Amino acid sequence: MCHCIWKGIILKYYLGAILGFVYHRFKTLTELT
Repeated sequence: MCHCIWKGIILKYYLGAILGFVYHRFKTLTELT
């Protein structure tokens, strides 16, 4: 099988985790102020 599929899945999961972390951090910052 091609490793491109695994790279795509990992990349999507990695980007999703980063976006979720940034969104949660931004949400907490806006709630504090």
